[in-house]
Amino acid sequence: MAVMRFMDQYLDDPKDAVDTLSILHTMTASDEHIRQLFGEMGGIEMAVKALHKYSEEDADVALHGCGLLMNLCGCSESNDAAILRCGGITALVKAMRDWPHHEQVQCHGCIALDRLASSDDVDISRKIIDVGGLVALAEARTKHQNDIRVRPAAAHALVQLVQTK
Repeated sequence: MAVMRFMDQYLDDPKDAVDTLSILHTMTASDEHIRQLFGEMGGIEMAVKALHKYSEEDADVALHGCGLLMNLCGCSESNDAAILRCGGITALVKAMRDWPHHEQVQCHGCIALDRLASSDDVDISRKIIDVGGLVALAEARTKHQNDIRVRPAAAHALVQLVQTK
């Protein structure tokens, strides 16, 4: 995928990172094969790297990075394991904490964490809890209680995490 080479090559520029994350967010929205292929080609690691590098200073990086991870969570055990392994859970929670009033960041973060919390991998649930995911989900649910995307995803993730195997 040429866009992944572009992302890796231009990750030092936040504008290019936003553009690339936006393209990948859109590309992975509806195609299961692309989501799997993206994960296999190391795209998860690149997305997490961009989130770690720029999400604190750029809401669009947080928006599209969390959206991309949301698309990749729950579609395969290998993608979920890669997200855990490369610090993706920490990046999601951090982006949610950095942008608490940004509904789309909260929406994408809550849905991603909900999908991850639904995994059979106990290490994933433990990581979400360990990095402050319970607090981030509870805060998102409270601050965005009228958002029909945030509230149910946050509530379901919280239940899944409280009932951790």
